[in-house]
Amino acid sequence: MKHVPFFRWVVALGLVLFGASLAVYMTAPEDPETKQIDLTVLSEKPDGSCTVSWADPYAKVRRKGPYQCEPDRDPVLKGGAYDPDTGHGWVRDGS
Repeated sequence: MKHVPFFRWVVALGLVLFGASLAVYMTAPEDPETKQIDLTVLSEKPDGSCTVSWADPYAKVRRKGPYQCEPDRDPVLKGGAYDPDTGHGWVRDGS
């Protein structure tokens, strides 16, 4: 019987384990608690009260409601002024 070097067994075992973990990863259902919610600020008042819209990842519908935004957040985190030509941006309420 011919002696097979030890490293070949290690590589073979590593490939089998990698293949098995890839198969489990590909067949595992998506974890619903890791879904991201994209929140869009529709309007904002100076006190921080906002009206927002978001896509509900569970019901798969678009929702709209009140939200307490942070009024003193960095301007980089705020959207630009509304442009009627493109429809992008937002309008502040009460400013």
